[in-house]
Amino acid sequence: MTKDENQESIVLTPCIDIVFKRIFGDERNKRLLRSLLDAVLIPEGAAPIDEIDILNPESQIEWRTDKHPVMDLKVRDKKGKLYHVEVQVANEKFFAERVLYYWSRLSASQLESGEKYDKLQPVYSIVITNFAMFKDKPGYHHCFLLLEQKQHFPLTDTMALHFISLAGFDTTPENAHTLLDKWLCLFKEGTKLDKDIIKKWEEQHPEFQEAYQELERLGANEEFRWEVEDRINAIRRWLTGFSASFKEGLQEGFEKGEQAGLEQGRAEGEQAGLEKGLQTGEQIGLLKSAKLMLEANVPAQQISDILNISLQDIEQLKD
Repeated sequence: MTKDENQESIVLTPCIDIVFKRIFGDERNKRLLRSLLDAVLIPEGAAPIDEIDILNPESQIEWRTDKHPVMDLKVRDKKGKLYHVEVQVANEKFFAERVLYYWSRLSASQLESGEKYDKLQPVYSIVITNFAMFKDKPGYHHCFLLLEQKQHFPLTDTMALHFISLAGFDTTPENAHTLLDKWLCLFKEGTKLDKDIIKKWEEQHPEFQEAYQELERLGANEEFRWEVEDRINAIRRWLTGFSASFKEGLQEGFEKGEQAGLEQGRAEGEQAGLEKGLQTGEQIGLLKSAKLMLEANVPAQQISDILNISLQDIEQLKD
């Protein structure tokens, strides 16, 4: 790929984790991060955030034991409240459990051995995903609290986990009225967003012009564009490998279909029985794999590309 082709092929959006970390983890862009936090939390009854400290700025990238970079942000406001913020492009097994673990680890980090629990400050997780985590539930913003099972009153007001799905967000930039709507449009569209829209938003929220300029600045950096390309390719490889994990399902379908075809062929004395059975087995295997991928919240278009089956067949599996 040439330099020009690389520049044209990549649309930078904050929903790419490496782009998110570079922009919102930059100390110079605290205003942008503060605006994003307000956009999520103020509609839930929180007061505007005045000042924040980024505890792991963009220059500090953690690594999981599986050698994958962790692009989240840990933030503290001047009142001591803590925030864990991240974007997630592709779904992964036990993702919700991982978010809960990160929340608990950030909460536990507040105390040294022997300190009293009254020093604990609220901790909030905000996760923006590029897929639908709760595909059978309406809405795109789901907030989880620790509630009593029958009467639904909270055990404490010191925790909340926000999951925001870009896949479930369908407001167009022209119809984006709330601060959160505007941020989510920018997360989805990135540098494809019409500059006239940005200028309109700037009248009330000048931070959007700053965010868009940051995207343009990063897009002009050839080295960073290649980093983004590498990151996108790594995610694509993960999705491709995901489909390979369903080979057992495919093989089971092939074997069942073959056996059914043999039995039918013997009974009818026709070779067509075997051929029909093999075709049925392949179809069973592919649909079984597609069903499992849907249950793991892999987008339908990616399933179609990987397994080479129609979107119509995939949509029928959702029923």
